[in-house]
Amino acid sequence: MRRLLLLVLLLGCATTPDDRVIVCTAGADCDARWSRAMDWLQANSSWKVRTQSDTMVVTEGPDDTAKPAFEVTKVAQDDGTYRISMKAWCDKANCDRLVRKLHRSFNDAVIAAR
Repeated sequence: MRRLLLLVLLLGCATTPDDRVIVCTAGADCDARWSRAMDWLQANSSWKVRTQSDTMVVTEGPDDTAKPAFEVTKVAQDDGTYRISMKAWCDKANCDRLVRKLHRSFNDAVIAAR
């Protein structure tokens, strides 16, 4: 319970993501974007995955370090599309610049056509 409370508090302090919204349609479009999101997370996280499902991945961390922890979600919207987003946070006061850079990198990687 204590870890959950800490996670909620940390997420409340997470830096606002990049302004671009990642939207996809069910099927091949979302599958490809979600796959790129997972590839990006694997390449950019120093932490092990703590929770994983078809619509959410949460890493361990930040454990009093500047190494950011992540939460990536795929949420169904009312219009039949999905929104993919990433939250990043760390336990050091000066990581805002890093988190903004990570958001831009995540969005670029997930939106990119391959």
